Amino acid sequence: MSFTISIETREWHSHLMQTVEDFNQAGATVVPVIKGNGYGLGQDNLCAIADKLGAGTIAVGTIYEALRAMQLFHGEVIVLEPFNHRDEFTQQTWAQIDATEYRGRLIRVVDNAEALDYLAESTETIDVLLEGRTAMNRFGMDANTLREAWTKHADAFASGRLRLRGLSCHLPLESDETDLDNIVALQALVTGSGDVARDVQSIWVSHVDGYQVEELAERIPGININVRSGTGLWLGERDCLHPFGAVLSVVDIKKGERAGYFQRKAWDDGWLVTISGGTAHGVGLMAPTVTSSGMMKFGVVAKASEQAMGRLRSPFWYHGDKLDFFESPHQHVSMVFIPSNGIKPIIGDMLPVDIRYSITHADVVDGIDEILRRWDVYTDQRRDK
Repeated sequence: MSFTISIETREWHSHLMQTVEDFNQAGATVVPVIKGNGYGLGQDNLCAIADKLGAGTIAVGTIYEALRAMQLFHGEVIVLEPFNHRDEFTQQTWAQIDATEYRGRLIRVVDNAEALDYLAESTETIDVLLEGRTAMNRFGMDANTLREAWTKHADAFASGRLRLRGLSCHLPLESDETDLDNIVALQALVTGSGDVARDVQSIWVSHVDGYQVEELAERIPGININVRSGTGLWLGERDCLHPFGAVLSVVDIKKGERAGYFQRKAWDDGWLVTISGGTAHGVGLMAPTVTSSGMMKFGVVAKASEQAMGRLRSPFWYHGDKLDFFESPHQHVSMVFIPSNGIKPIIGDMLPVDIRYSITHADVVDGIDEILRRWDVYTDQRRDK
């Protein structure tokens, strides 16, 4: 039995279409981001959906994700991780793709002058995005470096040896007016030569909304705005997505009896229930969280206190109650405890589970085949409303 994410296909299709339409109306083109685990839905699945959405370009996280994406998606592919010619391992994969028919659909993000110097020596045309430094302070060239690099390689841009596809700006999750000011200022540094091959004609931004797109379009007349969207596009309507773990076994257990890898004693009479969904699926994994508010700090302390007392809350739900792990989740299954005053589950029951989509690997994503098969029908019906 499986650890499954079930999709309400019609509603999810409507959300995807509405997201694209809203950005289009604001003046931007949506670039679906398909990276990592495919936001819990699978990279292969999202590549197929991106084609249905009519996307001309998608963005992947690393060069290692690019080849598979290019085999499945028919448009251009941006590698978000900046190109690094000093990394001998990634260079092997870049070279592998450059030797194929896909090289003309591959776009590199360049975030430092040295990498741009290296690429400018190529005898083949290379598509690049220049990454500007934002408040993220993660990647990107600062204003002076960006201007100098752009000026230095004027001949490479003008000749088309380096095909300048635009300016890339990755903003914080909650961007504000100062972030937009920064984009406008950076864009002004890579334009004005009068040569369309040299001047930035497009900006590629992350984490902006429709209102910010409209403001950018107003402040930079004639610019092409591309919004890279991952979480907002794929997971923006989570009520359409339903993760479940299947009940695999139900064992009666008495208080004091031992069970599990660590032979822990049962703290009451009840049932040991083994559910599909373990660490390989992302169950029980967690990342450090920035506790920025008093309530968040209280929650962290409360959870730690429960664990210190031996209570391990699981992400699985049954009849409105969150179940306790009997012990830490195993690789593919979890053992949870239901007290005898509860309701005994049946093998095959599908229990809802809270997941973090960015680390989830479901056995089955139910609904992908249906939405691909019925895409045109859903689209026509939505248009007729």
